[in-house]
Amino acid sequence: MKILCTGDWHISSVPPKARTDNFVQTQMDKIEWIFDLASSEGCYYIIQPGDLTEHFPYPKMPYELTQQYIRLFKSAFYNLGIRMLTIFGQHDMNNHSNRTNTPLFTIEAARAVHILTPEYMIFKVPNDLSQIAIHGLSYGETIDQLEPCDEPSILVLHKLLSDKDYWSGHVEYTSASQFLKKLEKRFDLVVVGDNHKSFYMKEGGSYLVNCGALMRTAIDQRYHEPMVFIYNTEMKTLHRFKVPTESFDSVFNLEEAKREKENEDKKEEMAILVEKLAGDKEISGLDFVKNLRDVLHQQGDPNLIAIAEETLK
Repeated sequence: MKILCTGDWHISSVPPKARTDNFVQTQMDKIEWIFDLASSEGCYYIIQPGDLTEHFPYPKMPYELTQQYIRLFKSAFYNLGIRMLTIFGQHDMNNHSNRTNTPLFTIEAARAVHILTPEYMIFKVPNDLSQIAIHGLSYGETIDQLEPCDEPSILVLHKLLSDKDYWSGHVEYTSASQFLKKLEKRFDLVVVGDNHKSFYMKEGGSYLVNCGALMRTAIDQRYHEPMVFIYNTEMKTLHRFKVPTESFDSVFNLEEAKREKENEDKKEEMAILVEKLAGDKEISGLDFVKNLRDVLHQQGDPNLIAIAEETLK
């Protein structure tokens, strides 16, 4: 049995400000390419590990777009025999917690995808003896919720695992290698979503794949190469395929992308400022600007003072 593994899709009708192409159509083209590859390679299942849709901080997948993808997924099943398996990522939910009244909730209700659960399900190939058990851990679900299984198994989860620190200590993540060791060879394959970087590894006979983001949405993804993997359950082999992309310069306004990155950096710096201010400093009076300046000068950090002064202008 062959299974195609992909990453975070974040299907959306709202293009990133810096994209200059038809973002919605480009995304559809890439997803259709994935289905075509699955068909040509003889895959009966596509595993998508959460954040299939973009629903945070507000819905970005309107009814019309939801309907288009329901048709695409159902067409792939009825015409190609390819079934979509997924889980809930935090961006598929309301407020990162509620699954109802969301695009993915609707897509599942239309029977266009199958939502995996901690209780495994056996998946088979028509006219074939091969089968595989697959567990799913949606965002917020944990390993201790998994149902024991003696069958060859695949685990699909939405959790920030990484092979290295891409964020210079600013983001908390779990070591993918340590996570695999903790599983103690319970799974032949682990398919992970949430980390938009692409990587894969093998530890003690188990594969872990994190395909990363399907779409490039920011300047720090200039060198990101979207990819998918095809896993053979009998041979226990893994093959990587790069998703075709246009050059970064041809689909991005670089000046706008740089401004967006600078804005994100400023937000991060202000978050550090807020964290530093969350101490037990004594503040008097009702003049917020004066009090903020007083506390900053008590901190004595010239970088924070400069950031705040620029913001307060």
